[in-house]
Parts: sequence; structure tokens; C-alpha cells
Amino acid sequence: MSSVETDIYRVVEKMPLFPGCDSLMTAPYRELKNCADQRMLDYVYSNIEYPEAAVEEKVEGMAVISFIVERDGSLSSAKIYRNPGAGLGEEALRVVNKMNEDGLRWYPGTQGGRRVRVMFNLPIKFRM
Repeated sequence: MSSVETDIYRVVEKMPLFPGCDSLMTAPYRELKNCADQRMLDYVYSNIEYPEAAVEEKVEGMAVISFIVERDGSLSSAKIYRNPGAGLGEEALRVVNKMNEDGLRWYPGTQGGRRVRVMFNLPIKFRM
């Protein structure tokens, strides 16, 4: 395997995008990105289950999940990067892992016209 296939990028020419905007593939990148971001938010917030402990303790905050979007659009190495506590980080991680379980494949990031592995940080806000 070449280093291009195994390297993990943090910033690339075209960042990975959540799936579901196939009809915009020929649209300007900004329009495609806006659609993908909205689909991702819809997915995340329709699958979040506010943890009971967080409700009881009235905990709110921002969890951040870090993961790699692979060259095939699958996700790997998901972990909690920022955890506000009371189960919020674990719930955010569960939802990110659910993307793979649901068979979702992101549009991979590209650099120099080639698909590359990209580290992605996803902030998820919890508010009561």
C-alpha cells in the first residue's frame, strides 16, 4: 500500500460529505456541502436519545466525536474527543457508529482528484 492509501488527512481539497444529496452531484461544491450538512444534522438529531442521567442531572453541552472517513466512505476509529458527561459523549458515539450499522457511505474526501482517508470531527450539541 502506498502512503496516499494509508495517510490520514485533516484538511483536503474536498472534505468528506454525508450521503443523500445525489441529485446535486453536478451542482457547485458549496451547494452540495450545504445539502450534506443538513442531511447529517437531520440524521444525527433524529437518532439521538437524550440519556436519562443527563436529563436527571440537567446536563447540556457539546460532544465531539472524532472518526476517519475511509476511501470507500465507511467510518472507522470513532472515539469521543470531547465529552460533556452524564452519558452525552457515549450517546453521540453511538449515533456515529449507527451510521456504519445503517450502511451509510459518505462521499469520501479527495485530494488531487484521489480519494483519501480524512479525520473528521463532528460536534453534537445537547440541549434540553
